[in-house]
Amino acid sequence: MSALRLVALALLLVGASFAHADRIVRGGGGQPNLRLDYGRSLVRLERGGPRLRSTLSAIERVRLEARRLFSASLRARDAVSLLVDLVRVHLPSSPDELYDHFNATLPSDEAVPLSAYVQRRVGICRERAFLLGKLLRDSGLDAQVKYGVIYDRRGDEISGHAWVETKLDGRRARIDPSVDHPISVRIRQRPVTQITEDGQTRTVLASRSWSWLYVPEAIDYLE
Repeated sequence: MSALRLVALALLLVGASFAHADRIVRGGGGQPNLRLDYGRSLVRLERGGPRLRSTLSAIERVRLEARRLFSASLRARDAVSLLVDLVRVHLPSSPDELYDHFNATLPSDEAVPLSAYVQRRVGICRERAFLLGKLLRDSGLDAQVKYGVIYDRRGDEISGHAWVETKLDGRRARIDPSVDHPISVRIRQRPVTQITEDGQTRTVLASRSWSWLYVPEAIDYLE
């Protein structure tokens, strides 16, 4: 391969990595847009010396902490439980007033990096789901962040919501770090047809808990 092609390939890879790091999630309900700044690779973080570690962002420190917790000898469900607890420590449940106050201090015309919420330990379902999804991906699980709407048993809309779906022991599982019982294994999924803002129809797979129906958008935000 010629030197020119090697340079072109390197530029393409660098551009792709920056595009992935700067992926923007549109806010809703008064939330600002979220920038998924997951930072440097775990390999680089683990091999970096004291100089690199002194420059780590809040989210990079959480990723390293998660790696230390994770053990190959753990059952998958036990490992996931540890990661859920870790997310709850760094992004505890925040009163709406505190969350809104923090958002009010941020620039209104810029996407807010996820690490800013982790640094201040302020967040709601959206921030917790994206952080957990990344930690699960770091641990080798094929996790997907779902962002959509939850409905009660009567079919009335409750609110927008974010959660994570993956497979545990070969079974589809929903992991919602914002509820009391976060891990639901062998979830039952059923197709739900939605009408989009532009009048198109789409079908997504919804899943039910004891009291809620989770209806996601057809997007995987971690891809």
